[in-house]
Amino acid sequence: MNRSLRLRLLNSTFAVALTLGLAAGMGLAPLAQAKTEDEVPIKDVVAQASLSGSFLAAQVAGNDNDDVNAVAFYERAVELDPDNGELKRLLFLALTANGRIQDAVTVARKMPQTGDDTAVTRLVVAVDALRQKSWSKVGETLNKTTGGDLDVMVEELLKAWAMFGAGDVDGAIKAAQNSDGPDWVQVVRNYHAGLMASAASKDSEAIPLLEKATENEAAAAVLSETFLRAIEALVRAQVRTGALDDAEKTLERGFSLLPSHPPFAALKTQLAEKKALNPLVTSATQGGAEVFYNVGSAISRQGGAPLAQSYLQLADNLNPGSDVVSLALAGVFENQKRPERANVFYEKIDAKSPFHRRAALEYALNLNTM
Repeated sequence: MNRSLRLRLLNSTFAVALTLGLAAGMGLAPLAQAKTEDEVPIKDVVAQASLSGSFLAAQVAGNDNDDVNAVAFYERAVELDPDNGELKRLLFLALTANGRIQDAVTVARKMPQTGDDTAVTRLVVAVDALRQKSWSKVGETLNKTTGGDLDVMVEELLKAWAMFGAGDVDGAIKAAQNSDGPDWVQVVRNYHAGLMASAASKDSEAIPLLEKATENEAAAAVLSETFLRAIEALVRAQVRTGALDDAEKTLERGFSLLPSHPPFAALKTQLAEKKALNPLVTSATQGGAEVFYNVGSAISRQGGAPLAQSYLQLADNLNPGSDVVSLALAGVFENQKRPERANVFYEKIDAKSPFHRRAALEYALNLNTM
């Protein structure tokens, strides 16, 4: 944590204590005299903070996109006031944004299932069930779909992937498509139905679904990453059915949209070498992760960093080896001017990924600024 933020946290905690006339009694007076970040470790600041001080410091950290310290101070606040539902709600949201999904689930189970964030808590609990392959529990958790087009789409696709995991492939494909909604919803739904068909080795069924997902190029402006992924999935399905000419045409179309896209370059090499290609997604958990990646990356492009970060952390929880999820999370932290957090995710992108070169370069550039 940088010095300016540390001092702001120290000052926030101490200021509240002074207002209440409690500084001396709490043992916070020495903290107010801190001059450098090495004098007072942040864990000691947290341990000595009052309820009000913890809350204010957590708010400061959250506003500075420092979800790590926001979690630490909210945990302290909940420790001091364990029956406070609002503090638990804020801790839950901070844990989710920080990628501590199992801890968020533990908190969610202790929260009343009422209020504006009920859908979010159910979603996180459902993600945990999907990760554990508790397929029926996903449907039970999401049995009351609520919210707008985005919320409905996410919940319905998660339930469809749970059906896929349970072995009901045909039912899952049908469920993935079974929804009304604007054009962008149909793009995502057709894409996931195609992914399911391909993952079940039904590539001949996957191709028309993926073709539908890539018909509406206007959607590429909103769903850029998803649209590119759908093209990649279509190329893979076409190759797997032996339709090599179609695969090359699809890939050419991809290059016309984004000539420098690393996965397209990798596919071109693999086609030239006549290598076998796996489906883009091969399991229900990867499919669930893809849902959150699609939504999170789109929201990030529209400037919704906090929500995008939480969705992408859920994706990372379901598929921690995903290079595209790691790259997207790194991008979120880059936008927050937090290179040290970005590098955690750049470092996860291994040499086999088409994005490795880019990640290594960004990692090195960040080291130079830290």
